[in-house]
Amino acid sequence: MPTGSTSEVTRPLAATPITQETWAGLLKRAHQSFPGSRAVLTPGGWYTYDDVLVRARKVAAWMLQHGIAVGARIVLALDNRWEMLVVERALALWGWVRVALSPRLHPEEIDYVIEDCNAALIICESRIAEALRSSIPIIVPEDASDRFITLSALINCDLPTPPAPSIASDDLASLMYTSGTTGRPKGAMNSHGSWFAMATNTRALLPTIGEGDVLLHAAPMSHFSGSVASAFAAYGGAIALMYKFDPSTFVDQANRVAATCIPMVPTMIGDLVLHNRSGPIRSLRSMPYGGSTISPETIVAARQMFGNVLLQIYGMSEALIPVSSFSARDQASSSEARLRSAGKVCPNIEVRLANLSDEVGEIQVRGQNVMSGYWNRPAETAEVLSEDGWYSSGDLGRFDTDGYLEIVGRKRDVLISGGFNIYPAEIERVISRIPEIAEVAVVSQPDPRWGEKAVAVVACKPGSWVSVDHIIDHCCQHLASYKKPSQIFFVEKLPKTSTGKISKSAIRQLLDQEA
Repeated sequence: MPTGSTSEVTRPLAATPITQETWAGLLKRAHQSFPGSRAVLTPGGWYTYDDVLVRARKVAAWMLQHGIAVGARIVLALDNRWEMLVVERALALWGWVRVALSPRLHPEEIDYVIEDCNAALIICESRIAEALRSSIPIIVPEDASDRFITLSALINCDLPTPPAPSIASDDLASLMYTSGTTGRPKGAMNSHGSWFAMATNTRALLPTIGEGDVLLHAAPMSHFSGSVASAFAAYGGAIALMYKFDPSTFVDQANRVAATCIPMVPTMIGDLVLHNRSGPIRSLRSMPYGGSTISPETIVAARQMFGNVLLQIYGMSEALIPVSSFSARDQASSSEARLRSAGKVCPNIEVRLANLSDEVGEIQVRGQNVMSGYWNRPAETAEVLSEDGWYSSGDLGRFDTDGYLEIVGRKRDVLISGGFNIYPAEIERVISRIPEIAEVAVVSQPDPRWGEKAVAVVACKPGSWVSVDHIIDHCCQHLASYKKPSQIFFVEKLPKTSTGKISKSAIRQLLDQEA
């Protein structure tokens, strides 16, 4: 843990309450309370809570029959599909660990996570399965080649229903993979108690969730949207899915399912504003957003398009949402300057600023939503998690006089583009494999659409040359497409600090001069 001055805890002043409630228990009560209510909406119809539970039991029966031990890590890399909701329910109720990844990741990146967490099973899109090197069992939605097991084989299997195990609050519910300064992904261990806190605390921020409410997954359900959906799954709401976000059809699809809540990332909101894809969403009551920065101008324009429904939520893989929130009502009466903030710290969460300098410090979080550590990484866990439960986020922030938290930067070298984390060290490692490259540094630059973009500055070896297209193609061969640099600049040599390290601050100054 870093040392230095630390501000007073802002909220709450009392110790954060810790319960022994579990995510599994919350879901079990939901299925008991809303058996005939709609749980999932699909283009072909809808499934009740009972329907989902019946299918989740079959998934659990298949997995146990095939030797997938309770507590095993299950990697999910699926598009927005209703079957993923069934699988997630089976994992939570029967005690397996959810490892949800973006299906946009490169197969090499998914292979790394499979190996790192010692996964017992992967459920992914067919296009991903074809490229994986892993030898563990693979489940796909459909398989024309008969190479893999299909999801329908699990959901429709005829096996005895297994009894659900007893699950404790500190039992592992998920690994959320996130990279650090090394660029190597690491799994944040989130317990059933953490997921219980996420679902109940998120519910407190949203309009009342009833049996007629529908959350629409327009964003990937493996990320922020799936976290918000925990409140709907636990309190009787229904979930609908947009296979792929399309600004031109967004309003029509939202009206078709009578969506009352649509979690978004700022890039999506910006696209709707940019292309003026407006129109009334008659049932909409809340549009939570998070994952990256958003300009006040975009917030104001979106409010004009969709009404006073925007709700900002701040959190992270290591400290599940919501850490802080900025309600639609507060946004409507706030100045443009305040619209840049992340709102106020949520009840049951403690936040303080460490190593203060000019009122800016590193944001530290404590509460039941905080991870128990990084999977198989005790040294890296000790760097960010104190013995008394404070997580050092790497985000830099300050509080204004009214208690609003403004995030001013990040201590760690990471940028967020379109709601996705991009880690320069990952890109640098890939580009450095090109034989002609002597040095490379990747830095963040502002982008009006995506929030931030990755810019690579490279120096070739003497007498060598490589094209921009070759570097981009090489990145696409080893990384998800959204991680490739948006721009590449060539220099004779990279600026260094007095100790011989590459100076990224000097590189940013050079790029500012080029702008």
